[in-house]
Amino acid sequence: MVMSNLIEVTINGITTMRHPDYESFLADDLAHMVAQQESSSEAPVPTPEDDLNWLRSERDSRLLAVDWTQFPDVPEATKLKWQPYRQALRDITESYSDMSNVTWPVKPT
Repeated sequence: MVMSNLIEVTINGITTMRHPDYESFLADDLAHMVAQQESSSEAPVPTPEDDLNWLRSERDSRLLAVDWTQFPDVPEATKLKWQPYRQALRDITESYSDMSNVTWPVKPT
């Protein structure tokens, strides 16, 4: 190992050998890490596929919450009342134009 490029540095009584540009290398590394962190802390822009996946997930959750309305022991009148709402939820992926304009169906009373 060639030691001619190294300098002796003593910090708090500890002596090490360093390259003359050591601090510069550290500064460059730190600047690079900060830049990476700043760029990675920006929220990613959702793609149309991300939006559709979110829409489907929300739709599925809303359907799951009212599955009970279609159980065999539920009165027929209750089942019929909830069927249009459930169908509108299933059709939501066909009826929306964009994520800022989703109109969710209203639950029956």
